[in-house]
Amino acid sequence: MTTLSLLIAVACLAVLPEVLYASRLFDRTPHAGLALWASLGVGGWMAMTAFFLRLALANGSTPLLTALAAFLSHLRDGHPLRGLGLREVVGLSLSLDIVVLSLSTLTLVARQTWRRRREHATMLDLLSVPASPDCQIHVLDHAQPLAYFLPGDGGRIVVSTGTMELLDEDELSAVLAHERGHRRGLHGHFLIPLETLGTFVRFLPLARRAPVALRGYLEMMADDYASSRTSPGDVRAALGKASFFQVPPSGAFAASDLLVERRIRRLGHRPLGRLDGLLAATVASGAIGLALALTLNG
Repeated sequence: MTTLSLLIAVACLAVLPEVLYASRLFDRTPHAGLALWASLGVGGWMAMTAFFLRLALANGSTPLLTALAAFLSHLRDGHPLRGLGLREVVGLSLSLDIVVLSLSTLTLVARQTWRRRREHATMLDLLSVPASPDCQIHVLDHAQPLAYFLPGDGGRIVVSTGTMELLDEDELSAVLAHERGHRRGLHGHFLIPLETLGTFVRFLPLARRAPVALRGYLEMMADDYASSRTSPGDVRAALGKASFFQVPPSGAFAASDLLVERRIRRLGHRPLGRLDGLLAATVASGAIGLALALTLNG
């Protein structure tokens, strides 16, 4: 029903983001937390689109899929607006607007992000010295402590000479392993939809809260990867010096970037490993499947 679609959209886009943002429930299972936030975005988008489609096409108790099939039949016959009044035309227009604006904004933000990454990579190639045979670790001659991962074109891990002076050998290894965790996890792909949210629907709680929450979970995943390659103690020690680090450039990941105190506390607990991945798949498939079933068949 139309009201149910609207309620699901409000819950996914406005209510649940505020509840989840204040929660620490998924700190030990960051993959599951990431999956749930992504499910809220997808579920809210589907529910809002379904709401306007129901407003336009579904009359009374007619299921949305049945009404949509009838509309497509009229469209194929060359009479897409047959049987539709002003309210229905407005609803159809709004649903199409959501789809078109979402995809066009995503495309625009993706192109801008890729261009910025290429420009930044070109600058790094000119100003830094490769420190690994594969040229994926770059050292900047800069006194300010700095360490980050720049996604794109294989990715570049950047550290400054100030970082190398500030950290001992074990702490530096932990920071480099953290940045490798971002590269291995392909975390750069998550930044584009996050930046799209801030561009497209900044007024929604989901758009304000999701970027911070999701980046926090990505940092936790990289922390877990670094802990498995070095030790939780080395990662905690490196994070303890995060206040000395310079803010990373836009579109990059840094171990010192977000939720440092919260991440230090969680490193005292053993990561759940494969259980986290299984829970993430369950959360994502269950949440999106439920939202899809309710909005289309409710």
